[in-house]
Amino acid sequence: ATANITNGIASAVIAAPSGGWKSGFYIVKVLVNVSGVLDTGESFLMVKIYQGFGMPVNPVTNQMDFTVSSTENASIKINVFDVKSNRPAENLTVTLSKILSFESFPPSEITYDKSSVATGTTDSNGQVVMTLPVPSGGWATGNFLSNFDVTNGTVTDSIQGFFQVKNFF
Repeated sequence: ATANITNGIASAVIAAPSGGWKSGFYIVKVLVNVSGVLDTGESFLMVKIYQGFGMPVNPVTNQMDFTVSSTENASIKINVFDVKSNRPAENLTVTLSKILSFESFPPSEITYDKSSVATGTTDSNGQVVMTLPVPSGGWATGNFLSNFDVTNGTVTDSIQGFFQVKNFF
């Protein structure tokens, strides 16, 4: 793409590749020529087909509830939006990919039996509640980020949901 610089600012439209953009991060490298003086720069862009978030909910009331005890299942309501179609993403398969603990830096993946979490399917509102069963021995107290894969069988993106484990609240 080519752009003209006006008052030190330029913008360019980068045409999508044939077949469209795949989800992921892209580095954009630019070459600038101002009166024969060359320089380079970089930027990046992120492409997602499915955008969304997860939020912890009370499994009985379906209302937001960030905290569970060490002996409770964590229920995460996944909300997915189809960016390309500009609507909720229905009929996507949702699976747990990993859980990160934020009790140390950098955050680290906890040992967790992912097969204990049933596969979910988003409804017409792009939502599904995923239940994370209590691990054997209970949850450690702390702050966690659950990471889910959402897919239509062809395109896969990631959705995250935070939850907190406390025994007294």
